[in-house]
This record gives sequence, structure tokens and C-alpha cells, in this order.
Amino acid sequence: MFKRILDEKFIESSFIVLFFNFLVGALNYVYQMIIGRILSPEEFGAFISLVSITYFLGILSMTINISITNIASKLIAENKPVYGLIIYSMKNLIRIAMISTLLFFLAYKPISSFLKIYEFEYFVTISIILFIGFLLPIFLGILRAMYKFFEIGIFSTIASLTKLILGIFLTKFLKVLGALIGFVSFGLVSIILSSLYVFKKIKKEIYYENFKILSYSIPVLVANIFLTFPSNIDMLIAKHILSNYEAGIYASLTIFGKIVFFVSYPIASALFPYASRLYYEKGNYIKVLLQSILIASLLASLVIFVYWKYPDIVIKIFNEKYKEATNYLLSYGAAMMFFSISALFLNFCLAIRYYAQVIIFSSIVLSYIILIYFFSKNIYDIVTLFLLGNFILFLISFFSLIILWKKHSNL
Repeated sequence: MFKRILDEKFIESSFIVLFFNFLVGALNYVYQMIIGRILSPEEFGAFISLVSITYFLGILSMTINISITNIASKLIAENKPVYGLIIYSMKNLIRIAMISTLLFFLAYKPISSFLKIYEFEYFVTISIILFIGFLLPIFLGILRAMYKFFEIGIFSTIASLTKLILGIFLTKFLKVLGALIGFVSFGLVSIILSSLYVFKKIKKEIYYENFKILSYSIPVLVANIFLTFPSNIDMLIAKHILSNYEAGIYASLTIFGKIVFFVSYPIASALFPYASRLYYEKGNYIKVLLQSILIASLLASLVIFVYWKYPDIVIKIFNEKYKEATNYLLSYGAAMMFFSISALFLNFCLAIRYYAQVIIFSSIVLSYIILIYFFSKNIYDIVTLFLLGNFILFLISFFSLIILWKKHSNL
């Protein structure tokens, strides 16, 4: 049984991804923990809300990354050069980045009014992050398709260290703005390192075809919207309906919830290119899916156990002024575990172009987000609805997995 689902090369890649994800995640956690100590709860709530906006804008970046990875995997499987794909993508995405940045500026007033954050310079900084987010995934997508997970990890680690040092230094003087500039430095360092490596390694042979980036990007975009919503929009809703102090407490809670997600879900970084290439080569892609779910479930469960057994210590490590979050830590962590496993399965479905799951996933997430917005009055309400919604999402995703497994049991 175990031999049927084990793939040594995939396991090696998975642990490389998990190692660097843990390292980068730890650096990011340290960054946000120190930022949380420097800023007041009110300032920290504003910072996390603004970071949540960058995650929403990052939907476009994730869509490009996944689309480039899928198309590059197809080209590599067919022994065709990827240089033409890079040039084609850069020409089009620079134009789209400029238009998107302009539209973001036009939306400044309604966004600032909703979040009750009116400093214009914060939104200028986010617009720079948005522009970088259109170009970086081109090179990361190529690296993923080439299975260069170690190189991606090294580049991300260097970029994270840059963000940590520069961001903390600037936060002491510029407060929230300094913390946001740290994210800009991460993007700039990442794009410089990854682009230099890619252009050094690939053949400069021009090959063009109808890459069909748009047709594939539409379902990917929808999926990424609802992959990003649950772990970020709850913070925006909390900032809108709660007091500034309560929003700060909830912000600390989301940090711990995202630990569960970022510990388990990044296995998708290895799953997607492997499943995608196996799909085009007509190989056994169900094997890597089952392996991914097993690894992700074990890692998420380990974090949840720590939250259940030592909630007071966990919160105290962050900062005692956020101790009110202790009462909701286990529930929020469990919600993120259910969501991350469901999201992993959705990522796999995108790799093999099984788009029915996109509709199922999106419908459930949209439903519980609406319920949270209209029926939540305090932190307890938000967390309870968030947990219930993600548990239902997990159950339905599980049944979809069984159906897909039986359908492809001959692989």
C-alpha cells in the first residue's frame, strides 16, 4: 500500500520545500512578532489589515505563477524551450501591471474609508508591491516547472533576511510605513535573484505558440481569489466591525492561524508541478496527491496539538498584551487546518484541469464569508462561523477526493 503512493523524488522535493518554507515562515513570524512589539495594538491592527490587502492583490501574482508553471511544465514535457514564454509573459504583464496599479490608486478612497486608514503613503507602498507581484511569478513559475525548489528556497531566504533587517530598522522610525517597506525589499531581492538564475540556465531559443495563458488563468484566478479570501478577508471584516483594540487582538490570532496554513499548504509548491507534468505525460498523479495530503495533515495536526496543549505559552511568546486571543487559538487553528487541506486538493485539481472543484470550493467559501460579514458582532462570532465553514469545506472536498480517486484508480 505504502509503496504504491511513495515517490522518492517527490518526497525529496517536498521536504526541500517544507524546510525552506519553515525557515522563511519562521523569519516572517519573527518579523511580524517584532513588528507587533514595536507597534501599539491599534497600529499593528492597521499593519496586518494592509498586509491582508497585499495578499488579496497577490491573487494576481499567484494566478500568474500557477499558469506559468503549468504551461512551462507542458513545454518541458515536450522538450520545447521556455524562453519564448518568458518574453511573451513579460511584454504583456508589464502593461497589465501598469493598468492594475492605476486602478488601485483610483480605489484608494473607498478602501481607506472601509479600513479607517487614511495615510496615502501606505497605499503608495502597496502599489509598488503590486507592480513587483506581476513580474516575480514569471521566474518563480519557470523555476517550479524545472523542479528548482532548492534554488527557490535559497532566494526566498535571502529576501526574507533582507526584509527582516531592513523592515525592523525602518519600523523603529517610520512605524507602519517602515514595516510595509520591508515587504517591498523582499519582492525586489526575489525578482533580481530569480531572474538572473533563470536567464543563466535556460537556452535563449525563441519558441512561440498559442500559450493560452488567459483561458487557463480564468479558473486559476477564481480559485486563487477564494484561496486567499478566508485567511485574509476575516481580518478586513474584523477591522471594519470591531474596535481598533479588538481588531489588534484578532490580528494576533490570524498570525497563529496562518502558521497552520503556511506549515501544511506549501507542499502544494511541489505537488502542482509534479502533478501537472505527470498529467501531460499520462503518469500516476494520484500518487503525489495522496502523499501530499498525508504530509500536510501530519504537519498541521502537530501545530494544532501545540495550540491545544500550550495556548498560554504560545500567546506569551508573541506578546502578553494579546493574551485575550488565547480563548480562540485552538478553534482558529483547527479552521485553518481544514482549509489548508481543502486548498491543497484544489491546487491539485488545477494541475490536472479538473475545474468542477473550483466551483464547489468557491461556492462554499463565498457562503461562509457572507455569513461572517452579516452575522458577526464580536471575535467569538467570527471564529465560530469561520471554523464551521471550513469544516464543511473539508468534508465536501474529502468526498470529491474519493470520487476522483475511484475515477482514476487505474493510474
